[in-house]
Amino acid sequence: MINFYLVNNLLTKDDKNDFRAQVTNQETYTEDDLANDLVEYNLGISKPQALATLEAINEIVRKQIKKGRNISLTLVNFHFAIPGAFKEKELPSHAELRVTPTKEAAAVAKTVPLKHVETPEHIRVDFVHDVKTDTGNNKITQFGTVKIGGNNIKIAGTDPSVGIEFHSLEDPESIYKFRRATLL
Repeated sequence: MINFYLVNNLLTKDDKNDFRAQVTNQETYTEDDLANDLVEYNLGISKPQALATLEAINEIVRKQIKKGRNISLTLVNFHFAIPGAFKEKELPSHAELRVTPTKEAAAVAKTVPLKHVETPEHIRVDFVHDVKTDTGNNKITQFGTVKIGGNNIKIAGTDPSVGIEFHSLEDPESIYKFRRATLL
């Protein structure tokens, strides 16, 4: 189930009747979860073996990316693009890696039920995505970069030395600081 609420579409802010859907629940399924599921799938492997297999797959994909190869897997494709516009004889400095779902993954996504929920009136953080580890909602890297999604959140100012802080609910003395955050 994907919960969402409607918010004003900032691209057409003059049209007060134009909205976009904001997803409110973004649970993250990690490699650790995948390893647990592989063990339960009765393939005859242990969790350490499953994690080692996943790490080997990740390393192989990293090596192929370093070679500049596009990668086509069952559910996802990795491909390169060169962003920007260039003046005559000016050469680009880097490529970007783009990730797109395959038709099979896109078809599965269309089967997930949607539920319209009330727009929250209070400040709420729906998810925090750690850019360094590419994980969400369950692990964050101190002093790294995070993407934050929620409602009625505003990051004011542009001084990167200020950043933002998260305080642990379990241990109020534990404070996690970030130099940069992006609101989604």
